[in-house]
Amino acid sequence: VVFDRDACRLGYRDSRFKQEPDRYLVTSVRLRLTRSFEPVLSYAGLAEELERAGITRPTTRDVSDAVIRIRRRKLPDPATEGNAGSFFKNPVVGAKVADELRGRRPDLPAWPQPDGRWKLSAGWLIDACGLKGAQVGGAAVSERHALVLVNRGGATGRDVAALAARVRDAVADRFGVQLEPEPRLVRFEP
Repeated sequence: VVFDRDACRLGYRDSRFKQEPDRYLVTSVRLRLTRSFEPVLSYAGLAEELERAGITRPTTRDVSDAVIRIRRRKLPDPATEGNAGSFFKNPVVGAKVADELRGRRPDLPAWPQPDGRWKLSAGWLIDACGLKGAQVGGAAVSERHALVLVNRGGATGRDVAALAARVRDAVADRFGVQLEPEPRLVRFEP
């Protein structure tokens, strides 16, 4: 089956392939890219990083290098510490929930969405629960960025799943917000 862009239902860390996880296997992708470069500088801290470097008209290389610098400062290096990357999606909640949470915690990062809902920072919620460094078996919440689950050595899939459940439950208990894993979790019997 070949799908065009609309049929793929692409969204924030979402797609038809996540919504129908056992129906399709992606075997190839065809991209159509523009020949002219229009930088998108909405990635958190990117404009500031380019400004610090004295770059006013960034090239593709400038943008790429800046994103890499930002990510190296924030995230563990997978070459030295295995990790599952950004493990949870940033939750999107209704305006009433966002207002209530921001009333309790004005420092909660939140971004308005076109449909009137608000996107919250999953990393901030996890950090606010005091979970940086929390560990189950060999799996741990990164000390550098609470959204990243790392392998401290010998972590199993069960360790990662148990740690993810602990994080999810802590955030739900404290903030009433349900976190959703970013990676697709595949269950199997040994």
